[in-house]
Amino acid sequence: MTSVRVKNNGSEYATRIWNTSPDGHTSSSLSYPAGVGPRQGPPSVNQVTETSMFKWSPIKACRRRKKRCDAPRLTLVTQGNQPACSACSNWKIECVYASGSQTPLDHGVPTTNSAMERDLATFVQDLPNTSFDFLPEFFPLTSDTTHGVLGCDEQSPHGLTLVDPSRPSPTNLSSYPTVLLPSPEQNIQLINEFFDRSHHLLPCIHKETILNRSRGSQGLALSTPLEWAILATAVRTTRGAMASRADIFLQTAVDLLAQSPIIQENVLRDLQAAVWCVFSLYHSGAITKAVVLLAQAYSLACLNGLNRLDDPNPNMLVTIRFSPLEEEECRCTLWALFILDRQINHLVGRHFVIDDMLWCVNYPLDNRSLQNGLSADLEGYDRDLAALASDKTNVPIGACLTRLVCKATVILGRIVTYKNIKPMPPSADGAQSRLAEFHELQSTLACFWVSLPPYVHNVAEVPPESAGQTFWLLIVAHTCSAILFYVTEVERRGPGGANLPTERENFICTYKSVNKIVTGLRQVSGLVIDAVLNPMLAPSYFMCCRFILAQWRLSQQGSYRLDLNLVLKLLERMSQEQAQLPRIYKDIIDQELGRHMQPGGGVVQSLLRTDYCFMI
Repeated sequence: MTSVRVKNNGSEYATRIWNTSPDGHTSSSLSYPAGVGPRQGPPSVNQVTETSMFKWSPIKACRRRKKRCDAPRLTLVTQGNQPACSACSNWKIECVYASGSQTPLDHGVPTTNSAMERDLATFVQDLPNTSFDFLPEFFPLTSDTTHGVLGCDEQSPHGLTLVDPSRPSPTNLSSYPTVLLPSPEQNIQLINEFFDRSHHLLPCIHKETILNRSRGSQGLALSTPLEWAILATAVRTTRGAMASRADIFLQTAVDLLAQSPIIQENVLRDLQAAVWCVFSLYHSGAITKAVVLLAQAYSLACLNGLNRLDDPNPNMLVTIRFSPLEEEECRCTLWALFILDRQINHLVGRHFVIDDMLWCVNYPLDNRSLQNGLSADLEGYDRDLAALASDKTNVPIGACLTRLVCKATVILGRIVTYKNIKPMPPSADGAQSRLAEFHELQSTLACFWVSLPPYVHNVAEVPPESAGQTFWLLIVAHTCSAILFYVTEVERRGPGGANLPTERENFICTYKSVNKIVTGLRQVSGLVIDAVLNPMLAPSYFMCCRFILAQWRLSQQGSYRLDLNLVLKLLERMSQEQAQLPRIYKDIIDQELGRHMQPGGGVVQSLLRTDYCFMI
């Protein structure tokens, strides 16, 4: 038996006694002095437990964040001035008193009657902060560059620093003298450069919303993950001294995402930040880290029911209330995650994070419509292949191209799933079913090509602002054809492999799609160079390089070597803007060029295997 004196009712003491039974169970009880009993009535201010602090705090911000609060409790708010609590004073935000009864805490997850959903919400709340420190091979930062820098110095006494008043922090980023932060004027310039040079690739943010924050009284605090993600993306394409800080800013954005509270007002902006962090991670060569972060972002969207945002009969109601503009931003953001998922994983043949069979989000607006508040006839997503190959008339060019890129990306994902993710059938009956699926995909792709507007086949006929998306659409469609018709070694070993075309015949058939991509590069490079330097096209260029290199080795014709030089030049040009993935692709091809080729080898034997391409 063990006893300890504990304070009771302000001044009296009681004795807590612990008893241990023979079977090892421990129980406790309180023993009170004569004339003293358990405390009755509501607790005093000094005795409010942590749970009751959250329950009785009259401050809305403290209730929502479940923070300790020293504001007067157990009182109704009356008209007049009320003292600000210390938490709101430290956060430098308005201390708003609740005027009514206690409202349920907002955990930022859907409210359901399912015990599993409640357990899942509790599990997510208790997840530890995940470190996303970058690997040295992808981000070679010297010690003098990263010393004392937020997100890069492991010896930082306070860990991650948040500056946003709504995200409290013990320190301020300005206390780190080694961080070269842009001035307010540079912030505005970098935001404009971000929207001019990068945002059109994955349009999901309303520009004026970001600019209005930067023009506010507080200025651009660089405190939320979205602001750091925009900054990291913008400085990566600049030529000044700020470009060397791109990796540091990206690290900060990822760390902020890892520690961002899971509350509803943060969800949309955090998803947008994740889009551009994944974009930067992927093109910096950190493919695995990009996939992990993308999976976390999509999980956050699913917890709030956003993956079925436009489902007429959802199983889980969307609990977040968006304005019409925010709702369109949300659709664009979700489709940006979808495109990144297919873009990152299709060539390496990995499983996709997002299941398009459970996807129910209308096709997004184009960038121009999103920025100018223009409305267009909504087109709902239909997972049926026939719907993907259908077209909708009287749609502006911008909106039409945006939807077509989304549809082509869906088809690309279906083809890669069929080719490299679904297991090969063990029997002849399964082989017949697989052949029927191939014919369905082939017909879908053919119908998609036929449904494309005439101007898509001639980039010179589209407005300059739409040239990039037009070329992107063509490259994705040709990539679909190349992947679908190329017979992999696994397929040859499966049932029915003896009836497939020979390796040489299959290579010639597939090379036609590759040649279409090269022909497009020849035509467009002299018209709009930015269209061919789209970093989202780097995997398709790498695939082309491997096919062209194999064709050149088999034929020894100089024209193929010139085509190879053209694509390698584009990869080299992409890598000049701190994009490491094109550099990795180019280095692999350069190593192949320097390797001595034994005569008499086939198409497959002419190239070394690489994890960056599951095909040839």
